[in-house]
Amino acid sequence: MARPGTQGNIACMDTTPLKARTPFRRSIEIRLFEPAMAVAELEDDHHHFQVSIACDGRQVTGATGKAIRFPWSLCPRAAGELARLVGTPLAPDPTGILDHGDIRQQCTHMFDLAGLAIAALGRGSPGYRRYDMQVLEVDGDLWEAQLRRDDGFELNWSARLGELSEPAEVAGRSLKGPFSSWARTHFPGDEFEAALALRRTIFVGKFRHRHDLDQRETAIDSGNMGGCFVLQPQRAAKARRNKGATISFPLDGPGPLAEALSGTSLESASAISPREASR
Repeated sequence: MARPGTQGNIACMDTTPLKARTPFRRSIEIRLFEPAMAVAELEDDHHHFQVSIACDGRQVTGATGKAIRFPWSLCPRAAGELARLVGTPLAPDPTGILDHGDIRQQCTHMFDLAGLAIAALGRGSPGYRRYDMQVLEVDGDLWEAQLRRDDGFELNWSARLGELSEPAEVAGRSLKGPFSSWARTHFPGDEFEAALALRRTIFVGKFRHRHDLDQRETAIDSGNMGGCFVLQPQRAAKARRNKGATISFPLDGPGPLAEALSGTSLESASAISPREASR
């Protein structure tokens, strides 16, 4: 279902001509560690987070997070909320954690990573997985989004006004609302996980292209109140902007997670390498 994507040396501020812009790029890595641990890490222009999940083979026994680069001063405090996931059953569906935690009370991105790590433990393989994604603004309403997985699987979508427009088999599908339910039946196996990852990248990438967070002093100025841990009314006005925390990843330079799983808390664990995972 992949089709040729559009790539160009395209900058992230909305005052920059479209043809000069840099794409929004996001990468995710998930590794299984022995005996019963998984670590997932994410990096993009705004964020760099890492989540570690421990299990007993049936359910989550430990969940910790690390905020490495983040937009708001209170983001790191959200890591403590991951402990609410202890007791979550292992399952290959990364959205299963929605039945065991309120994403609005969590860091959206650490919660997503926890879902990916728990799904990896639920499947038991592969031992290594990487997603590289990018979003390009073609014009004010049209966006091109690409995902490439480490095993060669690709998704290439066009989206206009919050709705997929290409390729034909997904055209007309809204990225909002019941997207997950539809994608679960449309994308088999762990392709469903890839579709969710690309959808999130489109949302975050569109925000990145259109908003300069350094122009804001606190999270209360960012809109979407109540949407995540930091944006809860009791915290938003206290969460100050980490000015300068947003970076970009031009296509002719190193991408996100060039040094993946940095500072993992599981240095003493034995990682399953990509080569071992394929055996």
